[in-house]
Amino acid sequence: MDDRVKLLPISTKDLEISVASRCRISVGLLLHFGCSFMIVLTIFTLLKTIIVDYERSTITHCHVLHIVPSASAVIQFNQSSWKLLTWSHLPLRLLIAWLYWRYQQRVLSRRSGLLIYLFVLCFVLNIVSNIVIAEFGDTPGTNWIHVVLTLSIWITSCCFMATMVYCLAYSQNTEPHRRLSYLLKRKLFFFHLSASVVIWPLYFLHVEFCVPLVYSLFAICEHILMFTNMAYVWTSSLDFHNLYICHSRRNGFYMRNI
Repeated sequence: MDDRVKLLPISTKDLEISVASRCRISVGLLLHFGCSFMIVLTIFTLLKTIIVDYERSTITHCHVLHIVPSASAVIQFNQSSWKLLTWSHLPLRLLIAWLYWRYQQRVLSRRSGLLIYLFVLCFVLNIVSNIVIAEFGDTPGTNWIHVVLTLSIWITSCCFMATMVYCLAYSQNTEPHRRLSYLLKRKLFFFHLSASVVIWPLYFLHVEFCVPLVYSLFAICEHILMFTNMAYVWTSSLDFHNLYICHSRRNGFYMRNI
């Protein structure tokens, strides 16, 4: 008999061998390094502002004591870096949004069906608002464009964080990585919400009464909001740690849990 005769598979194992992928890319690692790049670059721009432009970045319209550069000051003095940061993160955000929509169909409970669309909408609008604020980074913090974009970032971040925490709370998933992801998301959302409650009274005190050091406390809350947002997005690497982008001659590119 000719050895080249192709036989039909008689088991699942034979089928898996017949369509074995020639290359595999870990989605979890892709998300891990992509989100980590954003966090590292943000820390770099903050430190660079403190070291190089500290005096200019701590000047306020009140000319009162202020010791911590605000997020708007960091963006203003590192506008090119922030444009790179936000635009490079857009494809990753779109991928994460699609993965969670796919995740809802396979893992999450039915009650999260409509909420997942709200999550995707807020998740994408959040990064779009970040892109726009980076493009207008040279506008003053009191400008209406800056205020509207800041409100958009704050509202959409609170919305997508709360929505996903609620969805995962009812998924009853005991897998260690996904359980850890849920616990981290819940704690990060708590810190994000706590900073959100404090930040607006501080902003009012600074604008209306020019209280010394109040704007520094406001800036600290801004950085807490910013980093909890980015860390929350990073936890997606735990949810999809076992997902791979595969390629085979027969099926082309496809995704598979391994």
